[in-house]
Amino acid sequence: MAELWLEQNYEYLEGEGVEAFVKYNYFHREQQKSYWEKHPFVQNRLHYNAARNEYTCPIGQPMRHIGDQRSTTKAGYVQTVSRYQASNCATCPMNGVCHKAKGNRIIEVNHRLNELKAQAREKLTSEEGLMHRSARPVEVESAFGNLKQNKRLHPVHAKGTRQSRLGNRTTCNCDQPEEVGHPSKGLRNV
Repeated sequence: MAELWLEQNYEYLEGEGVEAFVKYNYFHREQQKSYWEKHPFVQNRLHYNAARNEYTCPIGQPMRHIGDQRSTTKAGYVQTVSRYQASNCATCPMNGVCHKAKGNRIIEVNHRLNELKAQAREKLTSEEGLMHRSARPVEVESAFGNLKQNKRLHPVHAKGTRQSRLGNRTTCNCDQPEEVGHPSKGLRNV
């Protein structure tokens, strides 16, 4: 799960004292006004009352905390997700628009990840963050642009383990793809 990977990495960077400018999934979408217009009932938009540990649904009814769920990854990282449930969605005028499930709406919230995302959002939208965000795509894209335009290397869809290995070898040697099949490297000419 990408969200879990992100939380684990943010925790690691924070523990190491690294000031990271790492984008989370949906960061770019959240920056667009059209995203919020298309998704007015997403969990991020619901009001959270920390003192009472409850969310407020779009029509103002409380969504009470119904429990926490813990999961552990293969790497041993533990993630805690809190669950909140609305009390009476059956008679709500927003039923069917607010959520599609049958019964009362239940949301799952990772408070620690939301905290880390808020810190990341603050860094990424700062002046320094804007500088980093504008510089990075150019550096990454130039290597792939060189491969596609100058070397005429386009993605190849291959079946089978041997063909996949050859494709990966080509991709991994992206700085000098002409050497992939070179006899001095001990590789067969493909």
